[in-house]
Amino acid sequence: MICRLSALLLTLCLLTSCAVPPNSPSFQPSENLPRFDQESFDHYVHETRAWIVDNRAFISENRDLEIELNTPFEIRPDQPAKRGILPPQHLDDPRVTAFTSDLPDQRIRNFSPMNVLFAPENTYYGAEGSYLMLENGQNGLSPPDDRDTLWFGAWGQSEAEKYHARLTWNPYFRELLAHGRAVTDG
Repeated sequence: MICRLSALLLTLCLLTSCAVPPNSPSFQPSENLPRFDQESFDHYVHETRAWIVDNRAFISENRDLEIELNTPFEIRPDQPAKRGILPPQHLDDPRVTAFTSDLPDQRIRNFSPMNVLFAPENTYYGAEGSYLMLENGQNGLSPPDDRDTLWFGAWGQSEAEKYHARLTWNPYFRELLAHGRAVTDG
């Protein structure tokens, strides 16, 4: 009986400790994000690596290993590929179709990982969808009442005087589908 009670109490303590993240740098959003508009993949790797060095909340004593494991890398197939799809923008490679993620005319500053999946016409996540992800890591700035003044971007995107909601739709959704079909149809 005591073993069961001890196991139950231990389980409850562990579950409770997982429900509320600790107040440590590991659980705080970064004040900025690395850029994704470099002229080449080498520049992208170099700048992202420097950003990791300056901004990562390291969790081990081996900083070099953590930097290496979190730095972007490229894998090229052994045989030439006809086509491929690669998310980072502005990479200098003839196999890559680049789309800019800074679209001021649509009030889009950059892309978020979730925006790739949804069309602008999506009734829930789309540009005029019913759901707006306003909680975007911007402390001290209230969301505007007028949806037409919102800017959109990745988690933590911030600029003075602009409120950024999370970008939940892909402005290049149709192009992505066309490229995907071209790759899969061979």
